[in-house]
Order: sequence, then C-alpha cells, then structure tokens
Amino acid sequence: MPDNTPTVHLRTSNQELHRHLDRMCALAGWRLETYPPGGEVPGRGVVLDDADAPANQERPIARAVAVATQPRAGVLAIPGEAATVLESINDSHAPAAGRVIAVAGVRGGLGTTALAAALAQAIHRAGHRTALVDLDPVGGGVELLLGLAHDPGPRWADLADDHGAFIPQRLRLALPTWQGVAVLSADARGGVDCDEPITELVITALARACDVVVLDLPRHGLAPLVLTKLGVRPEDLVLLVGSDLRSAVAAEAVTVALRAQHRVPHLVGRVTRTPALAVGDVAAALGLPLLATLRNERGFDTALAHGVCPVGVGRGSLTTTARRIAAALHLAQ
Repeated sequence: MPDNTPTVHLRTSNQELHRHLDRMCALAGWRLETYPPGGEVPGRGVVLDDADAPANQERPIARAVAVATQPRAGVLAIPGEAATVLESINDSHAPAAGRVIAVAGVRGGLGTTALAAALAQAIHRAGHRTALVDLDPVGGGVELLLGLAHDPGPRWADLADDHGAFIPQRLRLALPTWQGVAVLSADARGGVDCDEPITELVITALARACDVVVLDLPRHGLAPLVLTKLGVRPEDLVLLVGSDLRSAVAAEAVTVALRAQHRVPHLVGRVTRTPALAVGDVAAALGLPLLATLRNERGFDTALAHGVCPVGVGRGSLTTTARRIAAALHLAQ
C-alpha cells in the first residue's frame, strides 16, 4: 500500500533548525527528510531552505521557503514563526476543497437544523465523506438533536482560541461522528458567528478533508458576502420557508438580496401545523421553483422532547426531502 504521508524536504546542516522543524512536522503528521545545503531534492513536496547556508543561495530552488533560527526580512524565523510555516506547508499539501452546502431557514422554528442533519446523512449515504457544521452562535447546539452531547471531541468553544492553522484530516477525525457524519457543534459554552475569522479557517480546513460540508446556517448568515466568505457557491444554498405570512414576507426580503448577488436558492417548503398559505403559492410569489415539501412527521416533536434523535429514520418526509435535495445538488441518485 502506498505511503501518502506528506513530505517536507529540508536543506540544512543546522541541528537546532532541524530539531525544531522535525518536532513540528511530527506533530502535524508530516515526514521530514533532510538534505545537505545546496543538494538535490525530489520534484514533489514542500522545500524548506536554511537561509544561513551559502550553498542554498548558490543553488536556489524556486519553490523553497526560506527559514532560519534568527528573524530577518524575507526569512521565517523558527520557532517564532512556526505557525506561518505550518500554514504554508498545509496549503501546499491541501487537496482540492470539497463543496460547502448551506441550509438556512427564513425564520426560526421551521426545522432547519433537522433538515441540515438529514441532508448531511443523505449525502454521506450516497458515498461522500461529509461533515455537518452548526453555525448558530446562541443555540443549544446540533449535538443535542443528534444525541452527541456526551461524545468526546472538540466543539466550537474548544477551537475559538486557536488562531493557527488547522490540519484538515486531524480536525475531521477529532470531531464526534453521527452515523458516519463528522459533526462540529456549539454547546452550552456557545458557538461562533458566521463572520468571525475562526469560522472561515475551520470550514476551509473541513472542506479540504471532506467531499461535502453541510452548514446549518442562521438567518443572519444569508448575507451574500458571508456566503461567499464561507465558500458557498451560488447553486449550493438551500432555503427553507414556512406556510405562513411571516415566512413569506421574510423569504421575499431574503431572495431579493440573494438575487442581487446572482444567487438562486433551492427552495424547500415546510408545512406548518396551522398553515395560512400553501407553500406552492409562496414559491410562486417568490418566482422560485419549489424543490420539495417538508411535512410534519408524526412523533417528531415528541421524540425531540424525550431526547431521541428523529433525523434520517425510515422513509418519512424529512428523509425523503433530504434525498431529493441531495439529488438536486447532484450528490445522490
């Protein structure tokens, strides 16, 4: 079986520099190979050059990153600027980013979180490596819905103070999983806002470790600039609207803003318990095709009240709606 461990090539005879970089690479899961200054290195992999070695200056490698134990212009000091070196190596080894799908409701209480979780599961079952990310900064966390509150693994509060680079595969593997889907949730300590720098860093890392990242997006995350920052393509937004006047008014405001940025969401209607409007009429008023209709499932609210996960079980409306969305996104048959 081939060894796919990323390789970093270091040209140095400085033992102190080698020791720092060897430790850093070991922690990041990379293999460090050392060569004499000015020596030949393989054509693939990241090259770090000891900037204090004259032979490296005489026989430079164009793609090499200059490092040294003492800071100066144009050189990354080790260990002081190790995080920058880490990011550079990580970017060089990163695979192409997966798709980022956003699921949002035009108002609260429509079941957006449940739909996002069911969609993540449908995409995973279609054979894609999938993560589900909770972006509600004040909610109780998707972990409660999925029964993960006591499972080990980082939550947003554990990542919020980490301003360095995130290693994509390590982050994905550290997260708790729900039926094969990696889950990053808020908890009692809170979550993050969509426009915080940490949010973009984490989602970018997960997109590099997964085929698809599904975002459970709060309403304020529907701002077009936020969607762009999070890596959501125009065709990868799912909008949930209810069968009530409040939903219709909110959906009109949202879609006007989205259309201004050439975003046309996949519209899903939710039939509320006391519908005042037909979801088809709401879709027609918005000028959008109705992709699917999510109906109330018997026992859904009761299951939630008893701490039982009602998502993705059987062939109910939630499951079939999620499968239809996954197919429309070309992520399932």
